[in-house]
Amino acid sequence: MAGLLKALAVLRHGTIPASLYLEPLNPAIDFGGLGLEPVDRARPLRPGKGRRFVGVNSFGFGGANAHVVVGPPPAMPPRPRAETAGELPVIASGRSPQAAGEAARRLAARLARSAPGELAAPVETVESAGAAESGGADAFYDIAATAGVRRARHRYRRVALASSPHEAARILSGEGVTGEAVEHGRVGLVFVGNGSQWAGMAADLLDADPVFRAEVEAVDAALAPRLGWSVVAQLRRPADEWGLEATEVAQPLLFAVQAGIVAVLRERGVKWTVALGHSVGEVAAAYAVGALTLTEASWVIAERSRAQAATAGQGRMASAGLPPAEAERVLTGYPGLVVAAVNSPRDVAIAGPVNQLKALGEELAARDVFFRLMDLDYAFHSPAMERIRSPLAAALAGLARVGAPMR
Repeated sequence: MAGLLKALAVLRHGTIPASLYLEPLNPAIDFGGLGLEPVDRARPLRPGKGRRFVGVNSFGFGGANAHVVVGPPPAMPPRPRAETAGELPVIASGRSPQAAGEAARRLAARLARSAPGELAAPVETVESAGAAESGGADAFYDIAATAGVRRARHRYRRVALASSPHEAARILSGEGVTGEAVEHGRVGLVFVGNGSQWAGMAADLLDADPVFRAEVEAVDAALAPRLGWSVVAQLRRPADEWGLEATEVAQPLLFAVQAGIVAVLRERGVKWTVALGHSVGEVAAAYAVGALTLTEASWVIAERSRAQAATAGQGRMASAGLPPAEAERVLTGYPGLVVAAVNSPRDVAIAGPVNQLKALGEELAARDVFFRLMDLDYAFHSPAMERIRSPLAAALAGLARVGAPMR
């Protein structure tokens, strides 16, 4: 091992160190005739063409002899330019929550050293073996890659998704939460519904990712004859011209973006065993697992959004920090309001007349209970949708007979 490490150091630094205790040379060895050159003082490797190699001899006392030839590594494939890499995941893990926290603290300290002058508060410096001391975006990329790919991933983990070493250090040292990984997990996709959209979403991916662009263009080709407008063209419009307040615009755009992201995940080797969807996200989930073809999914999106557009102004939605059972009890005093969705054991969505929602919001605010009126002019998942049941069923007549089998 000592000889191997010495050989690696010779290749790395381009210098041959002097051999210790070399003199006097054995007069019985014809060094010149054997092509050997003892090194009695440090000197640089001779320049040469191509790759250079170092040999390591191991003569075992038991008779096992070995000779290893060590050379420089092959050329690495090009990697993304650090300044355009975007957000990177930085992972710290340990065999216990305490060990994961300590690993996160050490990694945060290393990140702090790669971004001098960025941290608002000093972070204790802890040495990290093998980490380069150079700063900048390249160092951040290297640290993230080493932590995520080259190191063992233990059961307890803390992850920071950040675009700079300063941000990653701050998350790992203060804001991060240590989670427990499953030993044999499966991947599932969860698709969001109306209300999660924002102007400008994924527009940059149209130019940055050819796989995403190709899928969105395929969705556009399937949707355009039914919508009478182009989702690609809409995604490229200035943010103030997106018109996301109209559900007949928001739903097709959400579906196109989600389908594009699925295509990117599939192309990069991500495999999933289940897909879930909330509201309009159910359509993207069905398309992701093959329960609907692109033609069928586009049919559903176009007719669903068109039918629901007619309910604009007939109510709104709000998010409330209430357990479902308590929400049901509170709503008995507000006729017309219903629990539209159970988002967690402590969070529900409520839909119904806007005046009733505002009155409920005042009561919950007085009780210091979270309440937020959503920026939607629709009472989705409420009795307000009943009026479109028949026309929507008629518009989708025949869909069940042509649906693709689940794959």
